[in-house]
Amino acid sequence: MERDCTTLLRPTHSDQDTDTAREFRPEFLEEARITREKIISSIRPKCFNGANLTIRTFVDLTETLVEILNSGNIPSVESAWSAIYTGRERSIIFYISDQLTKLYEQGTILS
Repeated sequence: MERDCTTLLRPTHSDQDTDTAREFRPEFLEEARITREKIISSIRPKCFNGANLTIRTFVDLTETLVEILNSGNIPSVESAWSAIYTGRERSIIFYISDQLTKLYEQGTILS
């Protein structure tokens, strides 16, 4: 992993303005945009068990691990991961079932 450092201009012309600023300096906004693009272009997807972690999956995994810790148990990333995917699979099945029911009720699907 390569490390980098970026210095940005002040968002406003004085520190007092920063707390109440409604508009930032154009130079600051441009530097912030360039820095954001640099960060986004350099990150790689995180993987677990060969599957990419989306933000939602990462949040779900974190929440599951926190719940396990808060209940006084020792977390296992493997079991938390399985719980998340079992829940996702169940959600997908319910969604598909709901959509098929709607299509049937609309007469789009014949019995």
